[in-house]
Amino acid sequence: MDFLHYKVQGESGDVVRVQLKGSAFVRFLDTLNFDYYRSGRKFSGEGGYCDKPTVDFVIPYKGTFHVVIDHNGKPGIATAVVDIYRKNKAGS
Repeated sequence: MDFLHYKVQGESGDVVRVQLKGSAFVRFLDTLNFDYYRSGRKFSGEGGYCDKPTVDFVIPYKGTFHVVIDHNGKPGIATAVVDIYRKNKAGS
């Protein structure tokens, strides 16, 4: 299975921004569901088919997450840049 993979760590409220060149399936998964995805099992997460240049995901809780970009088993080319924007902390 060919896919692009980006591992991010963040806290609740941080925003993960994916800048996509081309169209592809963009998925935001926790570690367990990423393991399911890689092994070809049924998985759950946010995202889906995307033909927009930018998509944002809000981190729901502190932890490690995975952004996966693929073409759902079909041929295709896409490139991506993944950034994380930290939630402003009070008093910072």
